[in-house]
Amino acid sequence: MAKVLWRGPDGLEIEAIRLDGRQRLRVSRVWDDHRTLVAYYSTIAQLAEHVDDFADLVEIIELPSATKRAARPSTRTGP
Repeated sequence: MAKVLWRGPDGLEIEAIRLDGRQRLRVSRVWDDHRTLVAYYSTIAQLAEHVDDFADLVEIIELPSATKRAARPSTRTGP
């Protein structure tokens, strides 16, 4: 499962994870480089307890490094 992460205001961080073989949303708060676990949720309705406005969340996408990109075979065709 690829890492899926959203960040929101006030240090809110939401990560889609697998826990005991089930998909869960792990909610944490990050303050001064310290992470505190808030809860694990299985539904968006449960998550709404901690998120005032889902539009405030920003998805964090980890791009592959240059060495990983160079190691992959090219899928380009033509000139």
